[in-house]
Amino acid sequence: MPSLVAALLLSGAFAEEGLDHQHSNTTNSLEVTSAEVTSAEATSAELTSAEPTSAEPTSVETTSMNSTSSEANSLETNSPEANSTDADGVGKLNVDKFSVKQVRNEYYKKKSGLVALLDAYAKYSAPLPDQLKIAMKFNGLSENGKEKRQHQTGSTTATPPQGYDYEFLCPVDIGTPAQTMNLNFDSGSSDLWVFSNDTTAAEINGQEIYNASNSTTAALKPGYTFSIGYGDGNTASGIVYTDVVSIGGASVRGMAVESALEVSSGFTSDPYSWGLLGLGMSAGNTVQPVKQLTFMDTIKSSLQQQVFTANLKHGIPGEYDFGYIDSTQYTGRIQYGSIAPSSIYWEFAATGYRIGAAPNASAPNAGYTTYAWRSIADTGTTLLLVPDQVVTDYYAAVDGSAYDDYWGGVLFPCAVMDDPGLPDFTFGIGLYKGTLPGRYINYGNVNDTYCYGGIQTQGSMEFGIFGDVIMKAQFVVFDLGNQRIGFAQKDVAT
Repeated sequence: MPSLVAALLLSGAFAEEGLDHQHSNTTNSLEVTSAEVTSAEATSAELTSAEPTSAEPTSVETTSMNSTSSEANSLETNSPEANSTDADGVGKLNVDKFSVKQVRNEYYKKKSGLVALLDAYAKYSAPLPDQLKIAMKFNGLSENGKEKRQHQTGSTTATPPQGYDYEFLCPVDIGTPAQTMNLNFDSGSSDLWVFSNDTTAAEINGQEIYNASNSTTAALKPGYTFSIGYGDGNTASGIVYTDVVSIGGASVRGMAVESALEVSSGFTSDPYSWGLLGLGMSAGNTVQPVKQLTFMDTIKSSLQQQVFTANLKHGIPGEYDFGYIDSTQYTGRIQYGSIAPSSIYWEFAATGYRIGAAPNASAPNAGYTTYAWRSIADTGTTLLLVPDQVVTDYYAAVDGSAYDDYWGGVLFPCAVMDDPGLPDFTFGIGLYKGTLPGRYINYGNVNDTYCYGGIQTQGSMEFGIFGDVIMKAQFVVFDLGNQRIGFAQKDVAT
């Protein structure tokens, strides 16, 4: 029986501009073998347009639900969250595309590479490997990771903190009149929650807060609660309202806004981050007794295309676009891979890698290793986490690099950045070969001599994570309407 990865490839799910393809509906085993990938790549020449049209009608009458999820029927469908077309316009956007740019977090305190790695383990509830437990003891961290530390179109701009760009925030207006909140856009989770006047006073440390009583459009959902945990061990829990949410000039009514009663210290310590907007699948939403639709699922039937794109950048603000694909933001063609049909994440099959540049430009597959693994695209995770084999092969090309027990990850001499430089990393998704420049792979100094690598092992996690380290070098299309994810190269000269 073929694996999910092979089935996605064999079905033509990995696609590029030009020809038709069909989506895979397989729910087979998630075991992956390189032999399956080799076979599948040979037949994966079924290609599709770089700028897809939605497979669903773009009528606002369409109920906005994630039909691929096995939990989709647990979502609230007769509520404002379901893109109702009532007289009040609940659930409808005022535009069919929009964009939002990121803003700089001036107060963010840079987390260590170890904590960034623990964040990912905590977020996905993965058991900690023994070597990470040892590193936590060396650093005085607790077992839970605390330092412990965890048809419309539009655009929003994301800005990294000074010196390091591992956290990006976007301004979001909530309520009437608008209350502006700087939120983390996170494709790896599915809740929109904020600090508020409901939050325990001792857990507020300079954050701006949402006050539902100051909004004429806010309505409490009696008996509804949320509770969410992240990979760094941070948590938030509270109650639920509906209200107007506006991003990049686009407004939607009746959006579920989760108001925190309690937050953990990791959130309290960052006075410039005031909540989080999840862009994962609605089936991953934590609201009880009935899950609420994500922002994207709420607005998707009003968009020109049921997509959003992430154009994160190195050291300068990036942006998110909704409802359209801006062809000026990437080079070449977008290639797509189907996402796992029952996953609550943007999960896809990576199919290979290369360390360093191609030895011959006329032979792009030279030096390329065919090797398959499951991965997810997560704008809320910092590092690029991949299987052990990939990590071993990458750092074998970096003189002086080694695993460090204290830091719980691979370090390398910082002098390597000057000469000869870190090697580039190329990943494969079907026929696509995307490149991460070596200079992006330096997460940061741990002391005057050594630096922490931006590529680390996924360890005990069931999948790898394509975090911000790699997204800064790629243009990424999250195609909800066609249940696929797309990648393209972009200008990374700076």
